[in-house]
Amino acid sequence: MTDAYERGSIVRMAENAREIFELHQHRILVPDGHDAYRLSRNLMRFLDDLSQKQRLYESLGADVGKLNDRIHLLRREYNSAIAEGKIDDVDVVAGDFYDACAELSDAVSSSLERLLIQAESNFGAVRSLSAKERQNRYYLDEADKLSVALGSLERMNLQEELDLNPLTEATLAIPYRRLVTHRLAEWNIELLRVTGILKEYLYKLRQIAPDVRRLRDFVRFIHQNPGYTPPEVDQLRNLPNWALRDHGMTLMAYSDPSNPDTIDDIEQIARKLPAPKVEVRAPKSAGALVNGKSGKKMTVLIPAHRLALQRFGHAALQSSVPISSIEWKRQHAADLGIPDDLWIHLVINSQSIDRAPFTRLRFEQESRRGPSPISRNVIISDVRVHGRT
Repeated sequence: MTDAYERGSIVRMAENAREIFELHQHRILVPDGHDAYRLSRNLMRFLDDLSQKQRLYESLGADVGKLNDRIHLLRREYNSAIAEGKIDDVDVVAGDFYDACAELSDAVSSSLERLLIQAESNFGAVRSLSAKERQNRYYLDEADKLSVALGSLERMNLQEELDLNPLTEATLAIPYRRLVTHRLAEWNIELLRVTGILKEYLYKLRQIAPDVRRLRDFVRFIHQNPGYTPPEVDQLRNLPNWALRDHGMTLMAYSDPSNPDTIDDIEQIARKLPAPKVEVRAPKSAGALVNGKSGKKMTVLIPAHRLALQRFGHAALQSSVPISSIEWKRQHAADLGIPDDLWIHLVINSQSIDRAPFTRLRFEQESRRGPSPISRNVIISDVRVHGRT
């Protein structure tokens, strides 16, 4: 079953024919061509939710209409059971109605969470620009379908109908209000925000599409003509547009040594200049490689970021309060030229270093969720480090 989930399908052979037959009997595996099987759709969704695996294309909000129809059907069954005096059936149907409301709420929330993951990550799992644009268009259509489904929930006004009969349908009105009605405003706001992000990102993709296409054409031309060298500008018959741009000249003032009025000032400036340091280098002699101990030392250069991590670890170990990794980098290692997010990754990765001082440090991450209350993205803004107590 693991191979079927990771590879998408599994082929029946003599070694696994019996196991595949048993899984097929329990509807865990379904046919996928000749002697090929794949996991059932419901089981795939369940495993995707557990492993937080995101598909490139997911159907969002497809079950909202079916779940809403089921809620209305259970309401009719509930009223029929009350009219016929079936007390046991009334309790069973009321429990099924609560479960249906919970499934509807989970379906909408999970769909919005998947949309948020794609929107906030700018489709980071896709590399090509055309694939990002196709995926953006697809999820815009899925967001529109989800918007239509939420609009149908508001137009049906089931909550008002349930509140009109408080004596008989109060048991149904309470879970529907808590799980569906009170969350409709939040769902609509988040859906509008996500749709705005997708439309803005699609607009940016369309803006950079000509430049990306031109760059790909240039890369393809270089691969096809590896020996190509650009011609000299002065040999071109028609100059390119970039050569016709004049950025202007920056004027600078210099003293004139030939002017006798400035000799005294120049002399005072020259006397204040420090004397140049003259270093006499001894001539190097060629060495010889001999077996055994040669007596020569080999110098191993340690990367600058490793030295900075070592200094940061000792500083955190000696400090009585947790030290912010970002503030320490900006004060003591600003010349590294490493972005703050990459420095945070290096600090987090130093937890796996099995030597002092990192084995004696405690790491506390400052993180937050995405801007939406239902977002599952975790954004780490800083890491505070201090010695173990």
